[in-house]
Amino acid sequence: MNYKIEATSTVAYPTQLKNHFKAAILNGEFKDKDLLPDYEFLSKTYGFTQDMVRSAYNELIREGYAKRIKKTGVFVHHTFVVDHMIEKMVPILEEIHSKGHEASLDDLLIEVVKSDEVLNLKFGFKESQELLHLIRLFKADGIAVLWMDAYYPMSYLRQLDIQSLKGKSIYPLLKQVSGCIPSSVEKTLSAIILNQKQSEIFGLRKGSAGGLITGSTKDQNNNVIEVFFDIIPADRLRFIIK
Repeated sequence: MNYKIEATSTVAYPTQLKNHFKAAILNGEFKDKDLLPDYEFLSKTYGFTQDMVRSAYNELIREGYAKRIKKTGVFVHHTFVVDHMIEKMVPILEEIHSKGHEASLDDLLIEVVKSDEVLNLKFGFKESQELLHLIRLFKADGIAVLWMDAYYPMSYLRQLDIQSLKGKSIYPLLKQVSGCIPSSVEKTLSAIILNQKQSEIFGLRKGSAGGLITGSTKDQNNNVIEVFFDIIPADRLRFIIK
């Protein structure tokens, strides 16, 4: 495995090290349940400080690629990624259900569109690339808790009738028809004020507080396979975010 750290990179040293381990896990160099190198070995062999290694492992653990067993070490936990992002049919619904609520969803829009300048610039889509555009409303106990606006490259889904996607998670289908495995997610949460349309969707007054989750999902080859914009009313974050 290449543990090289680029001193001139703008990426923090622990994150660079984390990325090396993450790549090794995804390409099969480290298998599920393998014990990762301990602090002492990495410190003596490569000169990494224990704080740097600990930070790198903590990042891996937060992202679900590893887990720490007390007094034993840090182990690969790649099945977490598979279970959470691929095998679960509708992860958001299961997350709602796990909190003790009845979960459901409404498909508000399923269509094929052309990528625009904003999506091209921010997420690297090609000019006029065909995208599946999916808008969904997730509910807990009949209460609307999350509005999802997502895009997926149609090049991965051409074998499917898009209307057959109703009520289904895209991840298992991407894996089935194209071999794409969701491997990493980047997302940010920011505070917003709901506009008139958003307020009507959630049955709230215009100007209510909310959260906007913006992000993208990449496959094992670092290609963007999903772009999403999720809106959650501030008083309903408890249904989704732990």
